[in-house]
Parts: sequence; structure tokens; C-alpha cells
Amino acid sequence: MAEMPEAVGLLAQYNFHPKVVTLFPIVVASNPPSFKLVMVTTPSDGRKWDAWNLSRKQVLDIGVERWIAMRPVSGGYGVGNPDPGAKFPEPAFPDWDDDEWLQRSLAAADLVIYDGSHDIFKEIRHL
Repeated sequence: MAEMPEAVGLLAQYNFHPKVVTLFPIVVASNPPSFKLVMVTTPSDGRKWDAWNLSRKQVLDIGVERWIAMRPVSGGYGVGNPDPGAKFPEPAFPDWDDDEWLQRSLAAADLVIYDGSHDIFKEIRHL
């Protein structure tokens, strides 16, 4: 979940501990192309990368240079290569600000906490 500044204090009251993630903007080769953010959790406090997040980051880094498919494999993610004859358009990323990227990528899946009205707080308060 992403937290907006208005939710930070409320999250602390309920002992939610945020984690740092890197958000990678990607384009999905659909018709029309779609855009979203993919989260990669970065290690904190001297910890090591876990296999899922490290492999996700490595695959996304490869995807910057060429079209690929990110596929789950045993213990992480792997690169799927498209058919050699496939044609892909040159992606033109939209000029969205940070809030719009979050709204379009995470809010649709209810992964952005703006304030205390979010359903997660209703459950905690038994409402």
C-alpha cells in the first residue's frame, strides 16, 4: 500500500510500519498499451535482498532495454522472450505526475491509504 502524508499519523497509531519500495513504471503491450507501477521492496537495516524482489528488479532492469515478459519461476521471476517475429510499438510514457501514477496504478486495486476513511481502518475499529 502507498500512504499519503495525511495517513502517516493514523498508521502509526495502529502500529503499521511502512516499508521502502521502488516503483518502476512499465508499459504493458496491450491494445491500447497500458501503463502501471510495479513495486520492488528494497532491503532495509542492512538486510539482504530476498529472491522475489531481487529477481523482480533484475527483470525490470532488463525490460528497460527491450520488450520482455516477466514470468514467475521457482523462487522468483524470470525473463520470457517474445516471439522473434513479434512487433512492438515504441512506448510513449504518459506525462503523469506522481499522484496520477499512484492513482492509476495502485488506487484501482485499493492500495493507497489517503486517510482514516480507508476500509482497513474500519476493520480495525470493528465498524
